[in-house]
Amino acid sequence: MVGTANAGLNRFDVKKNSFKSYKYNPAKPSTISSNLVRLIYETRDGTFWIATDQGLNKYDRKKETFTRFFFTGYNLYSHYSKSDKKILLQRKAPLLKFYE
Repeated sequence: MVGTANAGLNRFDVKKNSFKSYKYNPAKPSTISSNLVRLIYETRDGTFWIATDQGLNKYDRKKETFTRFFFTGYNLYSHYSKSDKKILLQRKAPLLKFYE
């Protein structure tokens, strides 16, 4: 997975030797929440979490879709995972705890 500053998220497909792009589409709630990707995190169970300037996204590998979690006023910059069920996210202000 490769995040970009304005072109969304890209995933390299080894079998096809090409990139697949995922971009924000306001008409489709299953797309990533923004094209500005701040960080990408993969949990031990293989789940990808993508933070954008508009919130947190959980990537579904099978469906190739996203579940959006919005945090008004939170610009997510870093993370720490204590387990596959709890992710701590840092923003400019106090720490934000997120439980799935």
